Amino acid sequence: MATTDQYTILGSLYPNRAAVRLLGGATDCAIQADNAGVAAKADATGSITAWIMVPTVSEATNTILGFGDDNIVEFIQFSIEAGLLTLRLTDNTTPEIIYQADAIEFKPHTWHHVACVQDGVYPALYVDGVKIAATADDDSGITKWGSALSGLDKCFIGCANKAGDSSETEEFMGFISNVKYRNKAMTAAEIIADMKGTALSDDTTYLRNWWKLETDLKDSGSGADDGTAVGGAILVSGANNFTSQLTFGCGVPVVADKVVISISGNTGLAYVCQAA
Repeated sequence: MATTDQYTILGSLYPNRAAVRLLGGATDCAIQADNAGVAAKADATGSITAWIMVPTVSEATNTILGFGDDNIVEFIQFSIEAGLLTLRLTDNTTPEIIYQADAIEFKPHTWHHVACVQDGVYPALYVDGVKIAATADDDSGITKWGSALSGLDKCFIGCANKAGDSSETEEFMGFISNVKYRNKAMTAAEIIADMKGTALSDDTTYLRNWWKLETDLKDSGSGADDGTAVGGAILVSGANNFTSQLTFGCGVPVVADKVVISISGNTGLAYVCQAA
């Protein structure tokens, strides 16, 4: 935010979700839960689901969930790349899966439910409960999942770990909520149920990780792989269209001389001014 800048922000307060706020860029800002990565290397199939809200659709890569290896370039990365939902898997430096949506499916400052499913035959991507059209730019190892990556020992919500060391890259900018990993391939009906917040009948068996990101970083799944905040990852009790605009619309972070906020029903209005 520069001198004399003034913003008027108007936005909806609904839907409102508890979430982790991540600042993106080269901030090393994420949630780390490495034991989840260690466990994933036993899985031939798996599913990742989450709620995400991004402030802009840009050329940046926003990693939702990444499993990595601290010693070798091998990883699973579920991300948004230039607005396109993407799954990448690299096995010992060799790219095996690059599976990417054919079109942008996201609106800025809007909550979207996303899912990635690997059934051991071919992956699938979902946005808001709907399987989306996607293309495999590299399908040489299209059937692979964690069991093909014997060295997995890292897991991050909100960044990738893909350089064969402990570095964090391609950090997520925006809000992430309710991240789940199941060590099974979910059906289309189960994706919709998850989006609606309905527990699956076999969750006691397959729901290994569930980071609600409400008041803590606890893993409520069977893995009990609690997270640790890295960098500027902050839990917020209410993330919605209005708070997303207010957080990211005036610069990151907002630095202002005056902020006036009013609420009416399900709508928020803010005036932000930097006078000097």
